[in-house]
Amino acid sequence: MTQELFEYILSNYTNLFSEEERRMHNKLQDYHNWLSLVEVHGIDIGKDKTGLFDLTMDEINSLASIDREELDKAIAARIWNMHKDELFINTCPTCGGIARTKQARQCRKGHRW
Repeated sequence: MTQELFEYILSNYTNLFSEEERRMHNKLQDYHNWLSLVEVHGIDIGKDKTGLFDLTMDEINSLASIDREELDKAIAARIWNMHKDELFINTCPTCGGIARTKQARQCRKGHRW
């Protein structure tokens, strides 16, 4: 699966995530937002403030070991394998590249249709 297809599926077909995939994806998003505040921006929100991201410290510790990109690739691969006949992949008629959304009329290389 190409990076373009991987990103397209994750962006356009979140409705096909299982409940567990959606929960893990959202928790990892919260974790990375929390981590960004703490490590990148140096903001000390404190352990008692993790509720801002709907995370407990136990979840933070367990999420730290999960590779977000690997989880996302596994989700996209499952969706592709189970639903590829149902997915509409919006491709450029000029170069065959994948557009960013299902409704887009311009590819990443700038061709319009």
